[in-house]
Amino acid sequence: MFDTLNQTFGLLDQLLDDPQFIKDNRTSEKAFSRKRILDFKTVFYCICSSQKRSLHTELSSFLMKASRDIPVFSPQAFSKARYKIHPGAFYAAFRQSAKRFCIEKDLITLHGYRVFAVDGTSLLLPDTPQNRDTFGSCGNAQKTYASASASIFYDVLNDIVIDAVIGRRFSSERKDCYDMIEKTEDASFTSSKKLILLDRGYPSREMYLFLKNHGYQYLVRLQSAVPKAVLDMEGDDNIIIDSRNHSIVKRILKIHLPSGETEYLATNLFDPRYTVEDFYHLYHLRWSIETKYLDIKHKTELEKFTGYRPDGIRQDFYVCLLLLNLSAMLKREAEKRRTKKKESKWVYQISITAVINLMRENMVVLLYGVVPRIPILEKMSEVLKNKRSAIRPGRHSERKRPRTVKRYILNHK
Repeated sequence: MFDTLNQTFGLLDQLLDDPQFIKDNRTSEKAFSRKRILDFKTVFYCICSSQKRSLHTELSSFLMKASRDIPVFSPQAFSKARYKIHPGAFYAAFRQSAKRFCIEKDLITLHGYRVFAVDGTSLLLPDTPQNRDTFGSCGNAQKTYASASASIFYDVLNDIVIDAVIGRRFSSERKDCYDMIEKTEDASFTSSKKLILLDRGYPSREMYLFLKNHGYQYLVRLQSAVPKAVLDMEGDDNIIIDSRNHSIVKRILKIHLPSGETEYLATNLFDPRYTVEDFYHLYHLRWSIETKYLDIKHKTELEKFTGYRPDGIRQDFYVCLLLLNLSAMLKREAEKRRTKKKESKWVYQISITAVINLMRENMVVLLYGVVPRIPILEKMSEVLKNKRSAIRPGRHSERKRPRTVKRYILNHK
């Protein structure tokens, strides 16, 4: 039952034993070229197993759980060694987890479509001059702070982060979307039938053509400034040909929200069996990527960075996504084993917070694999059975404005 997770950890272990991988992902030719206390794998796994505590506590915990004869090393030595690993190594590990998850045979689809979403966010960084120069800053006349932009390519039905980008503040989210889609053209990541959900910052003629050329069906929320041709259309479901590019044909849907507002969606799904109501519920699935950012920022505490240089920021970013994919796999298997009560007021699911915390606590043991992983995963599944939370359909709350900026404290040694 836990073959996917077990194989994923095994693949990561093989990757870090590959001399060529180490050679390709060190920041200098001299790094990790001689036998030292802190080798490539030790430093890599130590970063991956962080529970966002003080560095002294983290390293003590790592050495106790590693199940290997690793000599004791100082926080200063670790802080120096971590920047000898290129962030691309962590990106490769994260993508390995996504690829292994995506080849599962029982992935959830909707009418045969894998459903994806892309969205961006901003990240607060340790406020150093180097981070400001590398990533940029934002704020107001009174205060500015280092900040970066990030985007993820997300399978909303299967809870898989397939690709991600971190870069300069106010970078183009559309460009990030193009890059991530091009990097996931491999059939091992997607399928022949794929549908993408995009918010109102993405629609453009270029985007429509790009998605069409890459084999995507799309459902996009139109911007607030709706064209006059759309406003003047009769009924709630119309086919419109772009006046400037006749090869772009869209189905425009008028959605009447409970608040009394009207939203407009554009799609290239022309099947008449899909009604306006169907598209309303389909677009609602995009909310999953918003809750994924809640997991990224708060449940994994990404912005509580363990490194303060740009490479440390990138390392932590991809480690966070690796952790989330591994946690999603664990939750998927634990849900299969959970006994579901027939008579219950609510439908329950295992708490993702509990899954993330448990995965973090056992990450070192699972990564090294000195002890058989399957019994550990079985025990973790048993522990998670009672960590349930109710799913209450239809819940919503108004966005509070202005929103306060929450900063995490940097974990200095």
